[in-house]
Amino acid sequence: HLRRSATRRPSRPMLRSAAVLSLAIGVQASFEPIGAYQPASQVTDHNALDQDQAAIEAVLSKVPVAYGQARSVYTEGGNSRAISVLTIPALTTGMSKGVAVKATGEDGNPVSGAVWLAADTGSTQISVVYDVSDVQANHVRCRVGGLPVEFQRRDGCIDTNKTVTIGPNSMQATMVEHISGRDIEGFSTSAKARMWECSNGCPYAEYSSFYDYYGTHTYADEWVKGAIDGINVAYPRGRGSADFSRFNDDATRVEAIKKGTVYLNIWMYVVREFEDAVGDCEDSCINCNDDPVHAWDEGVAFYTGSLVRPQVRAFFHHLATTRRHTCRLASSYPLPTTV
Repeated sequence: HLRRSATRRPSRPMLRSAAVLSLAIGVQASFEPIGAYQPASQVTDHNALDQDQAAIEAVLSKVPVAYGQARSVYTEGGNSRAISVLTIPALTTGMSKGVAVKATGEDGNPVSGAVWLAADTGSTQISVVYDVSDVQANHVRCRVGGLPVEFQRRDGCIDTNKTVTIGPNSMQATMVEHISGRDIEGFSTSAKARMWECSNGCPYAEYSSFYDYYGTHTYADEWVKGAIDGINVAYPRGRGSADFSRFNDDATRVEAIKKGTVYLNIWMYVVREFEDAVGDCEDSCINCNDDPVHAWDEGVAFYTGSLVRPQVRAFFHHLATTRRHTCRLASSYPLPTTV
């Protein structure tokens, strides 16, 4: 059901931009590698999104298939951009985004973060995004969101029985909800704003070809949710549609979900990150390309994921290696000894 895009030769400006990015990436090597790729910025939080995909695939393997749990992980995330929403006494002064937050985790150890959304005077709720570690295994110790209990991690979640310090103010939170600010669904629902209407080279050519084919900006989300809910997915232009209410056996729906999340949602966002990086790159300026380098790192993180090992089928890197035989590339392009 996917439209094959025409091959486009990169322009000379794009090649120059990519070269500048490559040079800028080479100036730092302090962050944990993603396989054999050395990021020049912190992307451990982005890299962990594949753990949402792994959780989706795990609940889809349950008997009976846990479609409800798959939907929760797909729409609410859990492993990337951890946020806790605290219910607090009314603020006597407003709090700006980025104000430092200090608290105690459920395991008794200190946790830190920052105000995620600005809060006005009188507000009784405040959102806190957790600080992220450079170490992938423990990039953040509060992972809840829409994850089933067996996939959650709470030892680093804010303990409401302990004092929370927000900026200069110490207070006691009465309630807390642990959510995620990044989920796989959002890669599709934000596509129009990020790939069609943005000021940095939009509309992107690759995304445009998919939009032209399906006739809707949320084609990926509609496909995945249609398979989860077992309903008819009828695209406006009559191409790529699938009636999961008619072809509703578990095998069909499960494969449609697993492939849709990666091949439709994730793939297009990976391309978007690379487009964003090249669009932001300033030619011949080695010291002014932090933003595009970070966007490039994000693209690699979303392409590869944190579970880079043969037994895990999560993001594109592993799926690409397993599909070499389908594309008859195995003999021409042998597997590398490193990722």
